[in-house]
Amino acid sequence: MKVDAKLKKRLMMAGSVFAIALGTGFIMQKVGPMAEQFTGGSTEQAVAKPVVEAPKAKIQPLSTALQKRPASETPPMAKAPEAALPKPDSSVGVTRSASLLPVPALQSRSEPQPQPQAKPEPVEIAALAAEPQPRPEPLSEAMPDVAEDCSLALSAKAREAAMVRLTLSAPCSPGEPVTLKHGPLTFTEVTDNEGKLTVDVPALSANAAFEASLDTGEQASAATLVQGTDGFERTALSWQGRAGVALHAFENGANYNSEGHIDASAPAGPSRAVSGEGGFLTLLGAADMPGAMMAEVYSYPAAAGGSVRINVEAEVTAENCGREMSAEVMSKGTRGFAPQPLTVTMPACDAVGDYLVFSGILPEIRMAAAE
Repeated sequence: MKVDAKLKKRLMMAGSVFAIALGTGFIMQKVGPMAEQFTGGSTEQAVAKPVVEAPKAKIQPLSTALQKRPASETPPMAKAPEAALPKPDSSVGVTRSASLLPVPALQSRSEPQPQPQAKPEPVEIAALAAEPQPRPEPLSEAMPDVAEDCSLALSAKAREAAMVRLTLSAPCSPGEPVTLKHGPLTFTEVTDNEGKLTVDVPALSANAAFEASLDTGEQASAATLVQGTDGFERTALSWQGRAGVALHAFENGANYNSEGHIDASAPAGPSRAVSGEGGFLTLLGAADMPGAMMAEVYSYPAAAGGSVRINVEAEVTAENCGREMSAEVMSKGTRGFAPQPLTVTMPACDAVGDYLVFSGILPEIRMAAAE
């Protein structure tokens, strides 16, 4: 059991007093017998008249005499003043000894009372309450800054192979669809977790203008001057959802799945056109988003020379079988890019996996190699 240091101090002091009191009582009761030792066996020098000694056999130890001595037995000496002799008590211990000490002083030393803390003056409290506190600005006043941070921003920068890199920022619209338009070309993209989007788009004209819009109706636009658009022949196909349509370009007499067959499974890239090797296909739109506007643009450089045959194909799928399929085909004419509608009813669902090939709807591209 853990005993507090202050409590130990009190018990030790009380025990010391009790020991002194016992010692005093012992000497006062044994003064007769002890006198013989100090006077050389003569008791006459110690007391005025002889004292009849009690039989030595009846003398008992102090602890026994204090508790069991008969009340009628008289000690061999005169009674000491009652005030000096402690009375026998069955509860001999800390309580009896501590009663001889100034208990309040001990308690004050061992357990100091905490000092009262000064209370704040009422005048200061009243002054603090009366002083007007600044109030936070209403939310409506801070809204212009928030709206400015959330604004939709679009930038356009010309790149090689007559491409334009679009950079969109919509910090308050992460993971949201964005509809992008460039001339007759329309496609849907989705912002990332930070509300940003970057996409490369083939320029359909030298003065390339672009527009971005959110589902909330907010819009942003950008434009840039693109060099080298006259050195490319471009053909585009656009549709909505999963129509199953696609562009297939066969360069210089290529066949399916051979060198020079360009489609979504082998789109190549702008570097192929820059080197003069051949064309490339650009895929636009979020294919995994239901109802998204999709597009494919095939670009062929004049520097490559030769000829290109372009087909539009539609795969019969479980989603379009037996239904009407619509798309738009765009190629450069005398008045720029003009969309041509393409509508067809797909075969029944027992033909799933087959393809419809629309040939002849696009003119063959013939380019003279640059000298």
